[in-house]
Amino acid sequence: MTKQKRLIIIVIAILFVVNSIFLYYGYRHKQLELSARKQLNTAMQFWDNSRLSDANQLFQQIVSNYADTAAATEAINAHQTRLQKYKQAFTKQHVNQFNNAFSQRVGEQIEQYHQVNHVYPDKLSLLKIFQQPEYQQYLDDCTYKKSLFNVAYSLDCQQADEEIVKNLMQQAIRQWEKGEFLTADKLFKQIAAEYPNTQTTATAAETHRAKIETYKQTITQQNALHSPRVGRVTQRVRKQLAKFYHNTGSYPQQLNELGLFRSEPFSKYLKGCQYEQALFNAGYHLDCDQADQYLHIDVGPTTNMATAAMPVKSSQRNEPASKSMGNLFNPEKKTPESGFMAYYFDVEEPENIIFKEIVKDIALSYSSDEFHGIKADVFGAYWAGEINVETPTFKQLNIAKDHLQARVIIDGKIVYNSGSSEPISPIITFSAGKHFVEVELINRWHSADFFVSFSDIITPLSEDEIRYYFTKNQESLGDYDVFYAGVYRSGADDFILPLNILKNERPIVLVLSSYSFVKWLINNPYQVDIKAIIYASHEVGSEVMGASSNTKLLPAEKQIGDYKLKSRCQCQASGKLSCDTVISPVIKQLTGQKLGGLAGDYNPEYLNIPTHILDERFQYITEFYDKKFNRQREACQKNATDKPGKSLGGKDNQLKNNAILNKILQSRLANALNLIALYKAIGSGWGESF
Repeated sequence: MTKQKRLIIIVIAILFVVNSIFLYYGYRHKQLELSARKQLNTAMQFWDNSRLSDANQLFQQIVSNYADTAAATEAINAHQTRLQKYKQAFTKQHVNQFNNAFSQRVGEQIEQYHQVNHVYPDKLSLLKIFQQPEYQQYLDDCTYKKSLFNVAYSLDCQQADEEIVKNLMQQAIRQWEKGEFLTADKLFKQIAAEYPNTQTTATAAETHRAKIETYKQTITQQNALHSPRVGRVTQRVRKQLAKFYHNTGSYPQQLNELGLFRSEPFSKYLKGCQYEQALFNAGYHLDCDQADQYLHIDVGPTTNMATAAMPVKSSQRNEPASKSMGNLFNPEKKTPESGFMAYYFDVEEPENIIFKEIVKDIALSYSSDEFHGIKADVFGAYWAGEINVETPTFKQLNIAKDHLQARVIIDGKIVYNSGSSEPISPIITFSAGKHFVEVELINRWHSADFFVSFSDIITPLSEDEIRYYFTKNQESLGDYDVFYAGVYRSGADDFILPLNILKNERPIVLVLSSYSFVKWLINNPYQVDIKAIIYASHEVGSEVMGASSNTKLLPAEKQIGDYKLKSRCQCQASGKLSCDTVISPVIKQLTGQKLGGLAGDYNPEYLNIPTHILDERFQYITEFYDKKFNRQREACQKNATDKPGKSLGGKDNQLKNNAILNKILQSRLANALNLIALYKAIGSGWGESF
C-alpha cells in the first residue's frame, strides 16, 4: 500500500470519528432539549395549578441542569414573568400603609434588613426596633407575612399605631392635669403630626381642643371674678391690650410692649401692674390694683362679669328665698332622676295643679290656651330639679323671657330675679355636689315664651374679632360661599330649628341670626364642608347643635340681621336712618366674601339653606333696595326735625295702636287683680319681683 493510500484511509477514519462525535452530541443535546422542555411544561402546569413551590423548584432545576438549552432560556423568562405577576398580586392583596410614624419605622427597617441580607426577615423580632424595650410591647400588635420566593412582604402595624397614640394621649392628659400645659400641648401636637391616620388621633384632637377651651374659659372666669374696683390705669391697660390683640392677633409677652407705658403719666406705674400672658393665646392675667391706688383714682364698680357672678355658696351675694312656689307645690323638694319636674297652673287658682310632667329642659312656647287648656295670660309654672357637679365649676345661666316674670333659686337662694337689675346671663359658681334648682314663672301676656339653661361660659365676639378671624385664616379657609339664615323665632315648642344644608360644591360659611333664642340644628346630608358658623340673637341662649368638630363656632355680640328680605327703615329725630336688613354689607365686612345665598322666615319649623341664590335677578333686587336706602337716608338727613319713629313711606297706624294699647292695659289690670290670690298662697317671696 502506497503512502498516499494510507493517508487517505487515515483522513477518512478521522472524518468518521468526528462525524460520529457530532452525531452523538447532537443526539444528546436533542435529548437534553426534550427533557428540559418536558420539565418546563411540567413547571408551568404546576404554577397554573397553584403548586408554586414545586414549580419554582423545577424552574431552578431546568436552569441548573439544562443551562445550554433553549428551554432553559425560556424557563428563565417564564419564571421571571410569573414571579413578577405573583409579586404584583401579593402586593395588591396585602397593601402596606405607612401613614403613621411607627409603621413607617418598621417598614424602613425591613427594607434595610433586605438590603444587607438579600432576604426579608422571617419574623419581626429580628429587627432592631423590636429589640428596644420601649417598643417590644408592640411586637404582637403588628401582623407580618413574608411572601414566597422572597419577592415581597405584608405589614400591618395599625393596631400598634393605635396603642402608641393611646399611650401618648394618656401621657398628655397626665401632664395637663399636673399643670404642665406646654409639655402636654407638645405631646398632642406630636400625635397629630406623626399619627394622622388612626382612630384615636381624632379623639386626641378633640381632647386637645376641649382642654384648650377649658383653659381659655378658666382664664376668662378668673379675669371675670377679679376685683370689681377698676381704676384708671386698669381701664387704659385693658384698652391697650385689646388694641394690641386686634392688630397682631395675640397678646404681648410683656406690658412694656404697649405704647401706654412709654408715655407720661403712666410710664411710672408699670411696676404697679402684674401681668402674665396666658398660654395658647387664651388671654391674660392682669392686676393693676396697686397702680390704681398710686394714681388715687377709683372709678368705682363696673358692670362686668365680676358683678354678674353670683356664687351659690355665698350668702352675701345671694338673697335667701324665704318663700317660694316650692312651699306650695313641692314642700318635700322632690326631684326626678334626670330633668325637671314641671307644675303648671292657673294663677287665678294657684292651689290646683292643672298638669304635672317630667321635662328634659325648661322651655315652652305657646299662645292662647293651647297648652293644657291654660290661657297664656294667666299661666303659671314651677320647675324643680337637681344639678350634680363633680368638681367646682362656673356655669352661665341663660334666661330668655318675653312679657313675663321669673325667678331662679338654687339651694334656697335667689340667683336671678326678673324684677331686679340682675344681668340676663349671670355667672353661677357651683361647688362640688348636688344642687337643688327651682324656677318660678308667671306670665301676663297673650303668649308665653320662656327658656332657661345652664351652659359653659360663652364669650361673644365683637365684629372686629370675627373680622380678624377671617382675615387671619384667609389662606387656610380658601374659597367659600357665605349663606345667611334669619328668623324671628323657631316654630317649635322646644325652640329647635333644623337647618337643612343643601348640596354645594364649594365650602360654606353660615351666618345665623334670630330675634328670639333658637337652638339651630345642623343637618348636613351632603357632607358640605362648613368652615365656620357665625350665630347671634337679640335674646340670650341661642346655640348651634350638630356641627362638625372641624367647624369653627363664632358667637357674635348682637343680632346680625332680620328675617325679611327687604329693608325696614325709620327716621330718627337726630336725622339718623335706622334700618333692619339682611341684605347688608356687614356680611362682607365680617367674612370678606359677598353673600351668596339666604333663607328667612318668621317662625319656621325648619329651613333649607340656601333657599334663595343671589343670582343676577336677586342682585338687581339688592341694588334696588340699596338705592332706596340711600334715598331714604338723604331724606332723613334733610328732615332732621321729623318726629322720632316716623316711618318713611308707611301709613299712620296711631289710632289702631292706641286701641290695641287700651286692650293690653285693661288685660294687665285684670291680671293684677287675679294675682292677689297667688301672692297670698305663696307668701311675700315675690313681693318686690312683681
